[in-house]
Amino acid sequence: MVARRGSLSCCGMSIPVLARKYFSVVFVGACFSILLIVVSLTDTVGFDTQWIHHYGNSLTAKPPIAGGTPLRIMVLGASVCKGEVSNGTVGFRKPLRDKLVSVGNKVNMVGSARVGEMKDNDVEAHGGNRVDQVHGWATNSVPQAKPNVFLMNVGSNDCLQRWDTPNYHVRLTDFINYLLGTSPRGTVIMSTLLTNTVPDIEPCILDINRQIREVYATLKEEGRPVVMAEMHDQFVPEGDTLPRPRIENITPDGTHPDDVGYGMMADVFFQTIREADSHGFFQQAEDVGIPDDGDAERDAEEQQRLADEQAGVAQPKVRRSLRKRQ
Repeated sequence: MVARRGSLSCCGMSIPVLARKYFSVVFVGACFSILLIVVSLTDTVGFDTQWIHHYGNSLTAKPPIAGGTPLRIMVLGASVCKGEVSNGTVGFRKPLRDKLVSVGNKVNMVGSARVGEMKDNDVEAHGGNRVDQVHGWATNSVPQAKPNVFLMNVGSNDCLQRWDTPNYHVRLTDFINYLLGTSPRGTVIMSTLLTNTVPDIEPCILDINRQIREVYATLKEEGRPVVMAEMHDQFVPEGDTLPRPRIENITPDGTHPDDVGYGMMADVFFQTIREADSHGFFQQAEDVGIPDDGDAERDAEEQQRLADEQAGVAQPKVRRSLRKRQ
């Protein structure tokens, strides 16, 4: 008869089973102790759990622009910058703003006009304006707002109005020098013009774009904080995979893109803002009393408006976003 090999036991339970149960208890206890230590640290040393929320949820999370520096953005141009013919008249502005906020930056759009179905809808864009006219508007708003980001797309009306187009580059250079001289902490996001289907206008668009690139090259060589967003579908930089608005994305008026085209512009501008950040261009905006978050500012304005309305106080005529807080 063959004897069976037995196992040591205690109280009717084998030693391996006891060991496993003992290890489980010790492991759970150790994890609980570590959790208590982490919770204690958050209270005693001010550990920022928002870091986990922003950067710990996904290995593919994108970092904020300039370490999270608030972006005070002035969009400068004409009807394309307004977002004409787009759904809600927000154009590229809302999708671009949403992208910047999604990576962790506070954004306040500034300008003398309020256009579009978005809360933070301040802009310095005026339909039918040429570059010299947009420059004129900027002389009123830039000294008050002191943006740290200028985003421009302007020149289509110079072509449509055939306004001294050979000297467009002179007017553009003067404009950019004014912006950087008046708001020295600013970075200029230049851009070329979209393809245009108005009869006989595309050759002028191509010539204006050539001048824009030459102005950019000169300013870059001078070490100025400028970057270029190439918007024309026939001049996409090598290695750049983002689509640009093509003829099929241009609406029947020949100048303005459809919603898909505006979305493409937002993607290109976002990519170019990333490029500017890689050069270390962005600085903290000058404190002129303008809040970092344009949406929160608009909420506060609405609360104040309701309070003033109840108190019978007349509403101010000046844009709050361009008026220094007392």
